Amino acid sequence: MGVTVSVTAFVLNMPLGLAVIYALAGVLWYELLRSAILSRFARRRGDRPHVPAMDEESEREREREAEREREAAEREAAEREAREASEPDLGRRLYYLARKAAQAERDLAIQTANEATRRAVDRIERRFREVNAELDDDEAERLRMPQSTPTVGEALALIADGATNRLDLLEQAGLSRDEAEAELRRIDAAGR
Repeated sequence: MGVTVSVTAFVLNMPLGLAVIYALAGVLWYELLRSAILSRFARRRGDRPHVPAMDEESEREREREAEREREAAEREAAEREAREASEPDLGRRLYYLARKAAQAERDLAIQTANEATRRAVDRIERRFREVNAELDDDEAERLRMPQSTPTVGEALALIADGATNRLDLLEQAGLSRDEAEAELRRIDAAGR
């Protein structure tokens, strides 16, 4: 659908939507020019107060008021958040107390474990000193000797002194198992 406007020597042929847009633009330009001219005349006269163009001053004042209200609301929200952060709620307080209690329990458990370890080490060292003092000089000397393969004579001497690992001593001296068992039977027979 099209609109045709004709003025004696001027013919416009355009769509309806475009014609409406042009008409609105013309009305807006008219109002802007009228308000500018009226405000200029009012300033020149000086006796009448300034006539705001299309209530621009009241619109600006409303915008300023809305901005002040927004700022006040934002400030109040920030203050409320600060109060909430400075005064933790019950859940936060309970969490904080539980965490402190858990840390105290952990520290106590560590301290108890360290004390028990120290006591155990002291007991072991004391027992070692007691056993070391109880060992006779011969046994202590034997323990200090470097481990070497004993001869058959040394093995028989140790057996005669009461060594309990007789079979092992004879095998270490180089005797076979059968020979070591035969030697032990001979020693037992001689001892009876």
